[in-house]
Amino acid sequence: MINSSDYKEISDDIADLFDTESGMISSLTSMESAMLDSDVFFRDSNRVDLLSRISEVYFLVASRYSTPEQTLEVDLVSALQRHILRSYSSVDEFLNDNGVKVKSAFAALSAAAGYSISSSNIE
Repeated sequence: MINSSDYKEISDDIADLFDTESGMISSLTSMESAMLDSDVFFRDSNRVDLLSRISEVYFLVASRYSTPEQTLEVDLVSALQRHILRSYSSVDEFLNDNGVKVKSAFAALSAAAGYSISSSNIE
């Protein structure tokens, strides 16, 4: 079984990955809003092209990352939690016994995967 420091590193990496993906959606929304609010003429072909590309990327990213239940991260978290549950009766027991606290994004993904983490084990 993996040790607690490896678990912590993996859980942090998964949380950071999820935060990055969520940040992409926010950034794309901000870019689109800035273009819509700009003083560039509405029918300017460069503006239209840029808005079109921003929208395309937004919809691709949003369809992939909009709900945690549909992300690959949930599958990763589920596999990690199943791994530790071979030796522990609950995720909280593993975290408590090893003094590990996880990031809130990881806890949310874990809950989406069906493995709740108590607030005392979240940073």
